[in-house]
Amino acid sequence: MQYMFTCLVLGDTYAALSYLHEAGLENTAQGETSIWQTHRNYGQDECDIEFDVPVLANADFDDLVPRSDGIIYFLNPNSADEVIIFKELMTIIQKMRRDIPTIIIFKDRNGLIQYPSNSLLNWIWEDFTFEAFIADYFSKNELNEIIDTITRSMMYGDILINYDTAWLHFPFLMKKANEKIVEKEWAVAARMVEKLAKMAKQFDRDDWTIFAEKAAWLYAEARDFLSASNVIKTFNPVFSDRYRRMHFDFLLHKGHEVFREKKFAEAAEIYQQAGRWASLELTDPALMKQGLKLAIYSWVAACEVQNAFDLVDKLNHDEMVAVLEEITEKIAGAADFLSNTGQNEHAKTQLYLSFQRYQKAGLFNSIKVLATKAIKVLKRILEGYLQARDVNSAKMTLDEIYNIWDTYEIATENLDIYLMQVGKLFIIERDFPKVESIIPKITSNERSEEHTSELQSPNTI
Repeated sequence: MQYMFTCLVLGDTYAALSYLHEAGLENTAQGETSIWQTHRNYGQDECDIEFDVPVLANADFDDLVPRSDGIIYFLNPNSADEVIIFKELMTIIQKMRRDIPTIIIFKDRNGLIQYPSNSLLNWIWEDFTFEAFIADYFSKNELNEIIDTITRSMMYGDILINYDTAWLHFPFLMKKANEKIVEKEWAVAARMVEKLAKMAKQFDRDDWTIFAEKAAWLYAEARDFLSASNVIKTFNPVFSDRYRRMHFDFLLHKGHEVFREKKFAEAAEIYQQAGRWASLELTDPALMKQGLKLAIYSWVAACEVQNAFDLVDKLNHDEMVAVLEEITEKIAGAADFLSNTGQNEHAKTQLYLSFQRYQKAGLFNSIKVLATKAIKVLKRILEGYLQARDVNSAKMTLDEIYNIWDTYEIATENLDIYLMQVGKLFIIERDFPKVESIIPKITSNERSEEHTSELQSPNTI
């Protein structure tokens, strides 16, 4: 697979540019942002990485940070001013809604770092979820190793680990993880324990699977069942599959909660996500259909029947027919809701879309239910046109009503009161041919002569 990422390089600009150059990266553009590029291969995966180094001191970091896939920060710990700026930028990064893989490189381009390495690393590990490297004055350039670490995190979601300092990080991380467990910060604790598992595996410790299973349990407590599944899938496939199924159930539960809040469109999207997940990851047709059907019902409740019909098309013919028959009354109810809230045109559109879909499926009895509802909606639309004295639109709506009666063979109603009003408006418009076309449709026997003479009278205004 081909990947492309943008990594933002912040902090000491001169140290960053020098480090990138020494590591053999290609400088492809200069200006307000110095751009460097490299290409990496990881098995069958290829990755092109662009490193953007803002040169101007007043760069808009509020805009740059959210657009980045990863961040490398060159920090001179000997400079109090640079540490202050670092803390301010970290505040921006930590406010992001997503985790951006971030690596701190401690480097003073003018001399030796004055502080012990373990103190600097503990400072980062204590306050941030980042990883850190020490690049002292006489240290070799480790940028390629750092790039590999952050690239794998961006590609696969791997946890950032500097294995050169993992022996120092391990006891510190275990202490922090236990604190987060006591505080019931399950997601943070799970991430930390997963990192412990990866370190233990790297050190060939026999207990690495125990850490991994603990991390899976913590992820499950945080309702992150996919991470729970992934952390143990290599050695416990049975429980890994159980967590994957729990993810499907969690999506359904989340959809139910949103549906109860009457956020029907949002619920439909969650149910669709559950259906897709079951189809692609669980390869379980029954669960896939369960998610799709719930999404269909929710789209109807959201008064978006076209979205529902798009999902209906994914079912086989027999299932499609059964679902369409099941949602007939739901569509009629949705049209009622729209009409009762003054959205008659939207209700009409939903019903007309349904006519097309039900005709295609040959469900003519169900169409009669929807057609009866359409007549009710059209009468309300007609009344609105008459009130606005929009006679041409009123006449077109009358024609639609008659057309539905003729096409779907449903019971007709007496529309004389509407016909009279339309006829009078046409007389006002001096459109007498249309008046003549309306007269034959008046059906009340005892009043037909009165209606006819009234419309034919030149004084009818």
